[in-house]
Amino acid sequence: MLIDNLGKNNHKMRLISLIQQSDELLFASPFLTSDINRFLDELNLTSIKRLTLLTILKPHDEDQLYKIESLSKISAYCKQHKIHLDLFINNQLHGKVYLFKKNHILKNAIITSANFTDNGIENNLEWGVHISDTNDLNRLAKDVFLNPQNIMLTEEFLAKMNIQYQAIKRTLRPKKNRIPLNLISFIKADIPIIKSNIKYWLKPIGDKDNPVTEKWDFCDQYQDLNFSKIRPSGIHKNDIIITYGVGCGIILSVFKSISDEPYFSTEEEVAEAPWKERWPWSLEAENLCCKFAANCFKHNLKLNDLRSNFCKEYPQSFITAKKTNTFGRFNFGGDKLQLSPMFASFIMQKVFNLNI
Repeated sequence: MLIDNLGKNNHKMRLISLIQQSDELLFASPFLTSDINRFLDELNLTSIKRLTLLTILKPHDEDQLYKIESLSKISAYCKQHKIHLDLFINNQLHGKVYLFKKNHILKNAIITSANFTDNGIENNLEWGVHISDTNDLNRLAKDVFLNPQNIMLTEEFLAKMNIQYQAIKRTLRPKKNRIPLNLISFIKADIPIIKSNIKYWLKPIGDKDNPVTEKWDFCDQYQDLNFSKIRPSGIHKNDIIITYGVGCGIILSVFKSISDEPYFSTEEEVAEAPWKERWPWSLEAENLCCKFAANCFKHNLKLNDLRSNFCKEYPQSFITAKKTNTFGRFNFGGDKLQLSPMFASFIMQKVFNLNI
């Protein structure tokens, strides 16, 4: 049966009718309406016990800004109305499919060009077909909702993505629909989320007289990170410290500061390790990427390459917290540099996805 938006019996009316005959919905739509609460109320889900929703969350696409808010609202709506919700992401999704179940049995489906938005189901020129053949329904459900490429978006990951988005959304300046944000990466790897109360630092290891080589070991879970005679007062507990090797220029690992206060070496400690005279301050840190650190020379993530790629891809963003795009501080003996959250996230996505 053909469906269009040319008359009163449009997609919206057909959805409402089929929802009233169902207790479970399986919807696949790349785009979702932003005013989702009002939208769901109009569709009247009072008979629905379970909702499975498949959509997209494409990296660097402006749609992420609206999608993550819509998904969070859908989650809250389903909790409020006691509807079990299953969310899935598949960035290859292009078709729009609406399946309807009653007592665990597939009864109806709509295959259409209409997204799950006001324009899609009511305003745009859209066409679809209503099917009810059992074989077609089962094949459709299997192909769309049991696709092995579907990634389940748990409540934990959704909350993590939302925190990430809320912390940086004010700094995002979309340009030609491309933004430095990849929320789906937080499903694939245990990347620290960007928080507004956390600072992100870049720290060199070694110096020109003692450059980092493959003989150096950065694999221990807990390590002391050493600083110059200037007290590292800007770094606080839980701050993230990205380290790179002087001489080789590669990313070594990502650490989290676990010290309440920095520690100053004693005279006895300096006598045993003379290099501590130049680097007397230290912070205890947890290595978040031990597996990456063990193979950092193999991965060969060059800091300057990362900077160049970031500036090329996101010309409206900066690499440092002071809104510059250079590491000039290190040319004058600096032992740390505060990064912009965006550049820190850019580096961490690369590192954590190799931490396997």
